Amino acid sequence: MLIQYIKVKGFLSYIEEIIEFEKFGNVWVIVGENGAGKSSIIDMITVALFGRARGVDDRGSGLEDLINKNCDYFEIELVFSMNDHTYRIIRRKFRNGPHELEFYIDDLSQTEKLSETQLKILNVIKINFDTCLDTFCVGQGQSARFMEKKPNERKEVFSQVLNLDKYEVLEKYTKELRKAIKDQIEKIDVKLNFLKDKITLKVKYQSDYNESKQEIVIVKKNIKTDEEELEKIIIEKNQYEQLKQQVDLILNQRNNLIKKIEIQETSIKTDIILQKNLEVQIVDKLTLEIQLKDIQKEIDTDQLKLTKISSEKSSLETTNNILTTQGREYKTKFLNLQNYNQGSCSFCGNEITENYKQQYLNELKAEALKFASEINNNKLIIQQLDEQLTKINNQLSQNRIKSKDTQIKYNKTLQSETQLNGLKIRLIDSQKNLEDLKEEYKQNSQVEIEKV
Repeated sequence: MLIQYIKVKGFLSYIEEIIEFEKFGNVWVIVGENGAGKSSIIDMITVALFGRARGVDDRGSGLEDLINKNCDYFEIELVFSMNDHTYRIIRRKFRNGPHELEFYIDDLSQTEKLSETQLKILNVIKINFDTCLDTFCVGQGQSARFMEKKPNERKEVFSQVLNLDKYEVLEKYTKELRKAIKDQIEKIDVKLNFLKDKITLKVKYQSDYNESKQEIVIVKKNIKTDEEELEKIIIEKNQYEQLKQQVDLILNQRNNLIKKIEIQETSIKTDIILQKNLEVQIVDKLTLEIQLKDIQKEIDTDQLKLTKISSEKSSLETTNNILTTQGREYKTKFLNLQNYNQGSCSFCGNEITENYKQQYLNELKAEALKFASEINNNKLIIQQLDEQLTKINNQLSQNRIKSKDTQIKYNKTLQSETQLNGLKIRLIDSQKNLEDLKEEYKQNSQVEIEKV
């Protein structure tokens, strides 16, 4: 596997960087001062390939710690070539978010679910995370990592690097193939032994066959006789079933007719009872009509009285308003004259003597008293009219309530009458239907039924 380049964003101390390894040839070494980011490059490679790095386990726990503190995610794009193919891996991890992985072979997407895509990558590179650190990406101070492993662990590393596990696969396949061939040979032997036994029994089978031929002739004759007898039985059975169906049909019709007749008779009885109840309810129809007319007549009479009295009251109130206005005018004249001290009238020019002034004041006062007396008389009459109006309005209210109640009762009698008319028509139809059912039942009863 030859890495061509690695492009990184937001990973550890790298905000955005691209490292072109193909410029360094097939073998390269990363050198630099402590803290320069050498180990971070190794982490970039292992995270891209395996989703693992220092402090990150095989479940991906700790990946989020690799995100640069100024970024919300990291993204690593690793491109390498192997066996004349170009492979591209893109891995992203969002802070408090998802872990994404894309895989391309010669720019054709191989991306599926995260675990399935990771398995495809491992199948291509044929090494795991630990083997990568032992052979491919040796970190600072890790040169003795491989030699410190146990013999079986070193063997596993060699098997992955040199692809030795294919011989184990071939060995397993060979053993399975040998077992399958052995099982097939054993089955063939069993079949051969079975066929040998069959050949040995040929003479016996031939004798049995000859005897069977004679028995077959006899059996065929018996079968023919039985078939003829069976045909007769089938015919009789079909006739019996047809007859039974007819009998069942007639009996079912008869039972249904009995039920329909019972239902119809019950319905007629119920309707007759309802008819009697409705007839009782509509007896009062004429009386209610008379009551409604009498009440309406009283309402109309009271309404006329109410209109007449209201008109009279309105006329008196108008008169009082006029008289009140005139009284105010006389009062104004009286006050003006009482306070008037000049020797002559400013209007006519005549001299105003004290006797003339007093005489005219008395006339004005008498006229004002006359207006006041008439106003008071009118008020007494208006009061009496108000009492009459109150009495008539009370009587009108009572008559209207009485009319409404009587109208409700009358409407109920009309509904009962309508319902009764419909009920009479329904009873006629029900009686006719009952007669038809009884006639149909009579005809059905005359059918003779054979015992089956």
